[in-house]
Amino acid sequence: MLSWIRQKIRKKIFKLGFPWFGRVKKLELPNVTLIVIDCVNYERAKRAFDHCLFYCNFGAAKLLTHFDSSDPSTMKIEQLRSIQAYSRFVLKDLDRYFDTEYVLVAQWDGFVWKPALWDQAFLDYDYIGAPWPVHLTKGEAHRDHRVGNGGFSLRSKRLQHFLANDERIQATDNEDVVICQYQRPYLEQNGFRFAPVEVAARFSCEGELKYAFGHHGHRGANMPLSRWWLNIYRFFHRNEA
Repeated sequence: MLSWIRQKIRKKIFKLGFPWFGRVKKLELPNVTLIVIDCVNYERAKRAFDHCLFYCNFGAAKLLTHFDSSDPSTMKIEQLRSIQAYSRFVLKDLDRYFDTEYVLVAQWDGFVWKPALWDQAFLDYDYIGAPWPVHLTKGEAHRDHRVGNGGFSLRSKRLQHFLANDERIQATDNEDVVICQYQRPYLEQNGFRFAPVEVAARFSCEGELKYAFGHHGHRGANMPLSRWWLNIYRFFHRNEA
């Protein structure tokens, strides 16, 4: 009887578009470091962090914050008091916090959504994030620079090292806008590759929940990461090795 009830609830929740139910085999990403940077709400960020770890085995995983925590995956940094401070940190300091070939930058509202949709081809690029709508690009000159959103993005170590050491790259806007719109032509001239829109759309979606590996910015994003949701989710996965 309990098994039948679980199946019914599972199908209902799956129709709502929440993450996969059923047997979970963790995705192995040994050459990727997961990093979440948050100086606003540690508990909220930690839920997103743990959610990504529930799905994936990363080469390393770090939550960077100024809040005190005994969690071994949490690293203390200077408090970032503004979006500009966050952007400067990502552009100029992030490189020092990971040694793998790639870093997956996540946020409290940007995390792994459907792990079965991971594609090794995502690693062919130096930067991949959800495509922005055309109307959100910064003027006519950047209409083709739609990739992409930094709240859930995969970046190469090579790119982050270059950003950290090139004086031309500064936090004059949100870090993803600086990288993907203002400085994209310059970065491409230096050999860096940005994912095409169609590939980026499979990697992540922005706003509306869609069929993608990850997502960022959905209004109800923190709902599936609430404690009750994670408890329900893990209940459905118990004893399903």
